[in-house]
Amino acid sequence: MVECVEEQRSLIKTPVCEWHEEDGIIMSKYLKGVVLNLEDTKEMVRMRLEKQTKVMPIFNDPTAMKSIEKEARDYLANEGSEGLSAVAILVTNSVAYMAFNFYVKLSKPKVPTKFFTDKDEAIAWLKTFV
Repeated sequence: MVECVEEQRSLIKTPVCEWHEEDGIIMSKYLKGVVLNLEDTKEMVRMRLEKQTKVMPIFNDPTAMKSIEKEARDYLANEGSEGLSAVAILVTNSVAYMAFNFYVKLSKPKVPTKFFTDKDEAIAWLKTFV
């Protein structure tokens, strides 16, 4: 079970990720070596919704994550996107890009979801959803 480990100003840190709000965008980064399962994912989304005051886009950096279970991916694409206007995911290589594109085609996320190799491009795209 994910618990809020630390909260400083707007930084929320859990055992699986940390996030903060920046210019109307939720900036989320998964921690090194994390294997994200459904239980942790549901708790993480619950915590985000508890702290979130309006519908917002989110930038996700999963580059340090070890893996994510299928059930967690499916949850994030559907119920887990509650309160979000768009999702940008940072990928660092072509293999990850292809895998995430395959995920989007299969999962059909409820909100616009796009993959980027450049953080600045991702943020620029998300700003259109603020």
